[in-house]
Formats: sequence, C-alpha cells, structure tokens
Amino acid sequence: HGYAKRGQPSALSNSEFSVGTTVMLKGLQAEAYKCHNGTVGIVEEGIREGRYTVRLTSQESTALRVRPLNLRAITVTTPQRPSKKAEAASPSKPHHGYAKRAQP
Repeated sequence: HGYAKRGQPSALSNSEFSVGTTVMLKGLQAEAYKCHNGTVGIVEEGIREGRYTVRLTSQESTALRVRPLNLRAITVTTPQRPSKKAEAASPSKPHHGYAKRAQP
C-alpha cells in the first residue's frame, strides 16, 4: 500500500543523500545553527551516527553534521549563455552591436 505502519519510519522520511548531492538545510532548531536554515551545501560524507557531513557552499571552511530530516536535495542550475552561432543567427540582436535607426 505504500503506507508505513504506525511507529515505523516511511521510505520518504528515510531520505538517502549520496556524497556530492547539493542540499538545502532546513528546520535547524539549535540557536547556534538556526542561521544556516536555507543555506546550500554539498554532502561530503555519507550518513554516520545518524547524520551527514555537509560542506556549506557559502562558507567552504564550514562543515556541519546534519540529520537527514534537516536536508532537502535541490537541483542547481546555472544560466547558459547562447552559443556564438545562436547569437549570430538571432534577428533580434544586430551582429555589429548597433541597433538600426528607424527611417522617417
């Protein structure tokens, strides 16, 4: 049925994150760590003693030990620039860099 019996963790709550997975920290309650909620990091070490080691991308010198329920896997996309061919073929951008002046 896909339902967990009462008292047993469901497959969804037992998320597994591979080393190298980009994650966002969420739901951290300790005062010293609340400031990291919403921070992005990369799983550096698999689960050990119930926690993953996550290296923060904004502070590479900082690694935290985080429980799986405080992690959410995210997809990071980087904007791609159009290729030179696509720019040259585009009618909306003049190839010489100057816009045509309207003729009276």
